[in-house]
Amino acid sequence: MADTGTTITEVVAVELVHAASLPGPLDAHYLALAFLDDVAASLDSIPDYDPTLEGAPERQFVSPGISVDDFVGRDCCSQIAVWITPLTEAGTSPGGLDDGKRASRFAWINQVSLTARVTRCFPTSSVSTAGIYTPPTADELTEAAKQHDADAWALWNYLHSAVHKEHLLEHCDEVFFDNITAIVPSGGCGGWVVSVRAALGGYEATIV
Repeated sequence: MADTGTTITEVVAVELVHAASLPGPLDAHYLALAFLDDVAASLDSIPDYDPTLEGAPERQFVSPGISVDDFVGRDCCSQIAVWITPLTEAGTSPGGLDDGKRASRFAWINQVSLTARVTRCFPTSSVSTAGIYTPPTADELTEAAKQHDADAWALWNYLHSAVHKEHLLEHCDEVFFDNITAIVPSGGCGGWVVSVRAALGGYEATIV
C-alpha cells in the first residue's frame, strides 16, 4: 500500500465503512486489511520505546494466498504480508453425526484464519575473492536480535491490547491467538509469523 502513496490506515477506514453498511463477499478481505493495520501499528510503536529501533516496514499488503517472498530488484526483504487461510467452522453443539445439521439451522460459527508474515533484513555472511568465508559477527547478530525480539513482543502485547480494547473485536465476534513463531533466517531475511483466528459473521446469500 505504501508503494501507491496511500496508507493502509486510509484504505481500512474507507473499506470498513463499506463492509459495515453492506455485508457480503468482501467482509473477510476487509478483516484482513484491519489485521494488517494492527500489525503495522504494533511495529510502529517500537521506536516510542527505543528510537534506535525501526517501526513497521514500508512495504505492507494483503497477499492473494500464502505470501511469496519475492525480493528481486530490492535492497532488503523487509515487508508485512497478511493472508487468509483456511476458513473453517468452529466446533459447536450438536456434536457427532449431528454436526452436518448445523447449516440447516444457521447455527454454525465461521472462523477466519489470518496470518501475518513480518520479515526484516538480517546480517549475512560474506565470501572474499580468495574464497574465505566470514560469518556475521556476534555483535551484528545480537544487534539484529534486539530488533527481532522487540518485533515479537510488540506484536504480542499490542494485538492483545487491541482485543482487550475491542478494536479487533469491533469487526468480529471473537479472536483467538494461535501463536507467533520465528522464521528460520535464510538469505539475509528473518522475522515472525503471526497466526490468529477470528469469528466473523457470515451473510445470507440469495439462492435462486
